[in-house]
Amino acid sequence: MKKYPFSNKAMKAMLAASIALSPFAASAISAPVKVEASDLTDAETDLINELNAIYQKLKPEQKSALRTASQKLNDGSAINTDTWNKLADELSRSGKATGDERDLLVALAKLFADASLGGLGDFQTTLSNFKDAQRDNVATVFNQKITVNQLADFIVKVESDYIKRVKKLPSNATNEKYYDEFYNSLESEAIKSLDVAIALFKIINEDNAKSVVQQIVNAVDKDKTAREAFIAGIKEASKDSGTGGGGGGGAIVESPIELPPGSTTIENRGNDVVTQILADKVQAIVNLITATNNVIPVKLEKVSGDKKAVAEIPASLFTEAAKKNSKAVVSIETDAAVYKLPVSEINVSALAQKLGVAAGDVKIDISVNVVSADVKNKVSEVVEFQIFAVAGDKKEAITAFSTYVDRVIMGSKDFSKGNSVAVRINNDGSLTSIPTIFNGKNATVKSLTNSKYTVVENNISFKDVTDKSWAKGYIETLANKLIVKGKAADKYAPADHMTRAEFTVLLVRALGLPAEKYDGTFKDVKGTEWFNENGEIMAAVKHGIIKGVSSNQFAPQNKITRAEAAVMIERAMNLSFVNYDNSQLDSKKTVADFKDASKLQDWNKKAIEAVYQADIVSGRDTKEFDPKGYTQRDEMAKILANFLKSAKLMN
Repeated sequence: MKKYPFSNKAMKAMLAASIALSPFAASAISAPVKVEASDLTDAETDLINELNAIYQKLKPEQKSALRTASQKLNDGSAINTDTWNKLADELSRSGKATGDERDLLVALAKLFADASLGGLGDFQTTLSNFKDAQRDNVATVFNQKITVNQLADFIVKVESDYIKRVKKLPSNATNEKYYDEFYNSLESEAIKSLDVAIALFKIINEDNAKSVVQQIVNAVDKDKTAREAFIAGIKEASKDSGTGGGGGGGAIVESPIELPPGSTTIENRGNDVVTQILADKVQAIVNLITATNNVIPVKLEKVSGDKKAVAEIPASLFTEAAKKNSKAVVSIETDAAVYKLPVSEINVSALAQKLGVAAGDVKIDISVNVVSADVKNKVSEVVEFQIFAVAGDKKEAITAFSTYVDRVIMGSKDFSKGNSVAVRINNDGSLTSIPTIFNGKNATVKSLTNSKYTVVENNISFKDVTDKSWAKGYIETLANKLIVKGKAADKYAPADHMTRAEFTVLLVRALGLPAEKYDGTFKDVKGTEWFNENGEIMAAVKHGIIKGVSSNQFAPQNKITRAEAAVMIERAMNLSFVNYDNSQLDSKKTVADFKDASKLQDWNKKAIEAVYQADIVSGRDTKEFDPKGYTQRDEMAKILANFLKSAKLMN
């Protein structure tokens, strides 16, 4: 763990002073702003997305409170130039800020305020202006130790982390608790940006920090209405995520554009009812895409009988939209489901090459249709998702993706989160569990492939997992989600040790990985065993989850050690399509906390610390990690459930 060259109290005060403003910790935001993604970092784009999503949840009177606070912060009515300069002097370690220091401290305060107030009309310009105006100033004041980009990035990340923490606070949290969480965000980001934190401390008097913060609080939000409005917006926005804590790292706040008039036409082609996006409207549509408005909605016609609803989209829309915003999404919408296809997943040039045509001749056909299928315990329609690249009479199916592609299946009533899961219906009729997040009647399915999907609801129990079992909830939830199975129809065998093969299968099921044909990688695996029945072994190999005990030995029947399990989970956390949010890791935890830390080895130490910081795996009651110890089947159910929740792949 990194140690600071100053006290914890001084750290908190220094960091509070470093931003000077945000007295109510991002207490207000203004109306949503349109920002070009190409001009912003991912962290800046994500913060704007978050603030805009919050703003959309506010009532008119709450928005009014925020606008009032915004006005007071910027029109000089609450804090004029002289007052800002005095505040800068108070913050200065010398007691009298130099011209450069004073200018920087005031600019920092105003930048953080602007970010926390939703950009005040144009956050992109404000941020760009700050960087341009203060670039040389930062270099001078901090003697080239940090850059203006590092400073701006630190402020943005503190704000984003604070919003995540507020989402988790109870509704009756005290005012002091919100301050505590803000300070926790400052500390958390400081650990990740130690150079910035130390540099700021050298020019700031931490003893005066709280006084300065309090003065600004009293000046701009005396009755705390702005703070209360902002917190209310955070709470409301978090409900939509279905997780209570956001949607994971890099999550996109989906705000749709409004298609220009005349963008689409409807054609009947045999059994297909085709919604076309016209080629001459592509550029007009792309022009509407921003960092915050990144969803291109395409509503399909309602069909019945043997009719099929299809969207036909010029491939150029995917290419041009990706240039404008790589996180843009084409949203194909029906009454039964919504298909959220990232534009970056359509490689037009590669598809054109396969079809033997020019890229400009390619169209992308996307269909979302209810189909019939006999699935036990299904509680939603069966929906088939298909994509084809088409050029004349040639077509190429697009069946797999490099990242989870979300699709929302709607139910007629609220889904039971602990009993339900979305499943992929395979060609042989078997079912594959797919990571699913439930929010009322909506099931967000995270899949790497196209196929037929539905939601099933199960009520599985085992005679040897009684109400007295501490792991009953974990075991039955994962069994209902078709991830864990019993050793017999009604026997789970919770006290049995987990094998390497068993845990590999569980991780592959939990992640919804597609089957891969076995290629004889391991001498001790034939490929016909139960644990490779659905191509699990090669799926785990392909994605780097398993590497064997040697170059050609897997040792499938060996009991898996706690260190081996930690390594496999950490590899799963690092999969690009999982998009794990590392900001939730508790960096205060280290392997040094374990009495047997000296027994950890280079190959497992990093992974053990990661899963420990993520609260996925903890130590034994003896305060040891026990890396060579084995794990029982009930313990592994808890570990796997912790991973899925931490990765935002399960409620």
